[in-house]
Amino acid sequence: MAETPKVLSALLAQLPDNTTGLISPEDIRDAVVSLFPSRGQLDLTASASTTFAVTNTWYKLAGTTALDTSLGQDGFSQASNNEIRATKAVNQVLLVTANVELVCGSNNKAFGITFAKNGTAINGIHISAVLSDSNKGYGFSITALIPTVLDDTISVYVRNETDTTAVTATSLTLSAVGFIR
Repeated sequence: MAETPKVLSALLAQLPDNTTGLISPEDIRDAVVSLFPSRGQLDLTASASTTFAVTNTWYKLAGTTALDTSLGQDGFSQASNNEIRATKAVNQVLLVTANVELVCGSNNKAFGITFAKNGTAINGIHISAVLSDSNKGYGFSITALIPTVLDDTISVYVRNETDTTAVTATSLTLSAVGFIR
């Protein structure tokens, strides 16, 4: 029989106190695959410039990414560039981390980084910094817990908080580990 990921309430109902001996090996396998953390990672493979039409507005960070399959990823796919999709059929809380290096062609420009869920920036989670020297790489790291359901997507968004000068990501690693909720 195939192992089937299940939500926590279904697992608890499937695994009662077992006073009657009715818990089957399939029930145990379902519990194992449900509780096993999902994991996935995207890495930048080609840089691109993110342009801004409006100051202080979130835009999806540009660039070409690829799903890192060397990590034995499970429960995630790449929906599009800079967008990881939760494919495990349970509600999860994701521990998401992004490590980004940004380069701007102008001095003293403030940029913010956040996550977006299903294409909507999460405003309560962001960091900002001033890129003081032009054409110099500045590293950002951001981590958050984000609740998800099947097929939710997570991506990295950026905003120029000074003006509309473009920025380029020269490095991006977007990682997620999912835990049943």
